[in-house]
Amino acid sequence: MPRSTGNKRLLRFFLSTLACLCLLALLTLGIIYQEFGPVEVSSIEMRKVREAGIIAEFFYPKGSKKLPIVISLAGSGGGMLEDKDMQLLALEGYAVLSLAYFKMEDLPNKLEEIPLEYFKQAIGWVSEQPVADPNKIIVLGISRGAELALLLASVYPQIKGVIAFAPGNIILPNAVDIGDSTPSHSSWTLAGKPFPFAPLQELQADNSKPIIPSLFATALT
Repeated sequence: MPRSTGNKRLLRFFLSTLACLCLLALLTLGIIYQEFGPVEVSSIEMRKVREAGIIAEFFYPKGSKKLPIVISLAGSGGGMLEDKDMQLLALEGYAVLSLAYFKMEDLPNKLEEIPLEYFKQAIGWVSEQPVADPNKIIVLGISRGAELALLLASVYPQIKGVIAFAPGNIILPNAVDIGDSTPSHSSWTLAGKPFPFAPLQELQADNSKPIIPSLFATALT
């Protein structure tokens, strides 16, 4: 093979590799900017909600009406989900109610016996907003908030959809802090009655014993 032909192939390979690397770099920068860059908030209306007995932030595109509603719920850390994530969701054409239900202002300090009626009040409030469509309510939750989202959808027919990130298949007991006793109360109540929950057993550390799945324990002993 002539040397000139080999050089041309090598040059084409180099140029195609360089083009792929540049494209990959641009895609990476785009992802980083989307994740960590600023959000264009000039087209978003943001309101603090301290009425109807609820603590929330309300995000929606300016000048919009009858948008689908997303009620977002944080997990066991309490408070609300990140404003930036809610703003990005609003930019997609949703009326987003970022709802706190413990560990904020006058709300309970612990995830313990939270009344579902609180969330019914939130549903009622957001349903009355001109920007929102009360026939299109979705609940979005993360972790314990996902557990709550599934529970709310099973109780309130106004909820038409659920987005659950890392939910469980059971109702867990109250979340406790380090130094607290073993969880022993329900996380949620309805009409003053606590929901049944899966009991948890306190684990005792014993490094001298191997961890063996119970399914095989009989066969191996």
